[in-house]
Amino acid sequence: DWRISLAGVAEDGPFSVFDGFVRSLVLIEGTGLSIDHGSDGGRTELSWPVPHAFDGGWNTSARLVDGPVRDLGVIARKDRWTIELMAIDLASAGARLHLDAIDHGLLHVLSGTVAVGPAGGRPAAQRIELAQRLEPGESLWYRPATEALELDVYAAGGIARAVFARLMPHAV
Repeated sequence: DWRISLAGVAEDGPFSVFDGFVRSLVLIEGTGLSIDHGSDGGRTELSWPVPHAFDGGWNTSARLVDGPVRDLGVIARKDRWTIELMAIDLASAGARLHLDAIDHGLLHVLSGTVAVGPAGGRPAAQRIELAQRLEPGESLWYRPATEALELDVYAAGGIARAVFARLMPHAV
């Protein structure tokens, strides 16, 4: 039904076509990627931190702006899932992430150390001390639970970058 992946793009060329799916990408390394959807959706320049969503059935090609890039991509059946993809720059301020009880979510750290824990209830410094710490290349996976979840995410010293992917099932 869905897939989350990291991919390197080393040369210009076409994307695979996935009829019946929606795709969302965020550039995580490199200068940029020019994405052309032709008559289906026009052209866009992909760069950090703006994600780009498009129909997987479109004939899509990409051109490197200035050397190889890497992206984090999410693909899901468009009749069953909605994708929310968010690039997060963390410095002195953190971010609050929300997951409904039926959602799936992935937090993937790109740089710096990230602290993540339940939202609110304690001063920010205490929440960072009690939180799960993630290093670059590490991820936390959240799967459906009995109740909604709010998470506070902070850089644990300095600056950090992460990507949050949320998959929300459509009502049956």
